[in-house]
Amino acid sequence: LVIDLGCGLGGNVRYCYKLWKEELLTEVSRSRQLFIRGVDFSYEVLARARVNPGLEGKVPISYHQSDIAIDVPAVTGSVDLLLCMNTFAHLCPITPNHSPLPAEWLRVLRGGGASSIERANSPSSTLA
Repeated sequence: LVIDLGCGLGGNVRYCYKLWKEELLTEVSRSRQLFIRGVDFSYEVLARARVNPGLEGKVPISYHQSDIAIDVPAVTGSVDLLLCMNTFAHLCPITPNHSPLPAEWLRVLRGGGASSIERANSPSSTLA
């Protein structure tokens, strides 16, 4: 399972899939089918994301509404790759104890799984 937390319209999932398609399909196909799940807080954004088709008709994408800091819709240890692009900076003030990663994210990531977290929208990275 690849999960994109704060997925917005799903653009990051599509981009990462294009970059890592062979690696993702090879790694996951050894044991199971590849699934991609986008999660966002906004119902409106998710409705727009759902209009976009799956990736090349081969990989199903599902979208779920949730507060990603405290409730990730995934089974414990089921996530192979956790993405959080341009969203993490917005969560830092609200995560319990301002922890570097919400415990909920660590709960869903499988042993040996990977994460990619981008803080590009951080207030400290504003352009002058």
